[in-house]
Amino acid sequence: MYHGKLYYEEGNDVFTIEEFIDRCHDVAFKGSTTWDAQDEWTIEATAQKVGDSYVTPPTFSKHKISKQDCSDAAVITIKIINRAASSLEVEGSWAEAGETYKFKGTLV
Repeated sequence: MYHGKLYYEEGNDVFTIEEFIDRCHDVAFKGSTTWDAQDEWTIEATAQKVGDSYVTPPTFSKHKISKQDCSDAAVITIKIINRAASSLEVEGSWAEAGETYKFKGTLV
């Protein structure tokens, strides 16, 4: 099982992965993300292998600290760029409400 912080390309928001399980045919993960450094949302999902990436079905995140009442369904795509003995280098995106937010980082 892996964990770590994935950083969005724009802004200072972070996708914190608490648990990431690589099962080759799919990955399961649990984590939280910040939006605009003021809202925090949690998510748990399983992503199926599609080509060289793993993609979740539309999944609703749960607000932890938010000014919004509910979330839009999000589709999260994760690609494992490099597998080392004790870490995974990943990149991907969080897409919802017509917007896509790219992230990358290392899970240990």
